[in-house]
Parts: sequence; C-alpha cells; structure tokens
Amino acid sequence: NSAEWVLDIQKQKDNVFWGPSKWRSSAAQDWRMLDATGTISLDDPTRISIVESSANPEIGVNALIDARYEDGKIYADFRSLRRGTTYSTVLERQVN
Repeated sequence: NSAEWVLDIQKQKDNVFWGPSKWRSSAAQDWRMLDATGTISLDDPTRISIVESSANPEIGVNALIDARYEDGKIYADFRSLRRGTTYSTVLERQVN
C-alpha cells in the first residue's frame, strides 16, 4: 500500500507543536486534512506523540501516532481510531 502523508508543523511552544496533517492514497486524490497536536518527550527528545483530530464532532479524534526521531527522519506508527487502519511510515523533511 502506498500513500502520501504531510505533517506541517506551523507552531511550537516548548515541547508542544501544532499544524495540519494531510494524507492521500494517490496523487490523483484530494487531500484529507485534519489537525495535529504533538509533544516531544521531556525525558527522551527522540520520542514524539501526536494526536490527529477534526473540529467536526462526528470525526473528533481520528488517530494516535507514536514516533521517534532518528537520523533526521521521523519513524511513525499510525493507529486510526475510526477505521482500524494501522501502518508505519517514515517522514522526511521537505524544504520548499
């Protein structure tokens, strides 16, 4: 299975960050957009936890993501609370 996921960190205060999370199964599909709120562990700065949610009460919290930062990449384990989808992925920094 192949998909594209973008986590756009737009704000950060101390160890907490916010921004949109968007994904799509293929370039031909529209992006599905949600809000992401994450924390970087104070005990281990390589550990990251993210909650993906929607302002729409019918969706609410969409997913939980446990991740680690290593070698300039984020290795993330995604767990959907709505559809039961789980997957692991690697996020790499993209500079535009």
